[in-house]
Amino acid sequence: MQLAAFRIVQEALTNALKHAGPRTTVDLSLVADSCQVHIVVHDSGPPDDEPAPAANRSERRSNSRLRFAR
Repeated sequence: MQLAAFRIVQEALTNALKHAGPRTTVDLSLVADSCQVHIVVHDSGPPDDEPAPAANRSERRSNSRLRFAR
């Protein structure tokens, strides 16, 4: 479960950089107990003075949910 949580956070940060650009601000929250992990990642998007990178002009936000069973 730890490796999966790490990979999810890694992918979320990579996506924020790719789709919102290097000047975005990312807020990350991770709460875990013995049965579940709750990860919330939110980015501020590209700054107002620059367009979104071409890779993400059509979709600005993505939400994903993943459940782990023990």
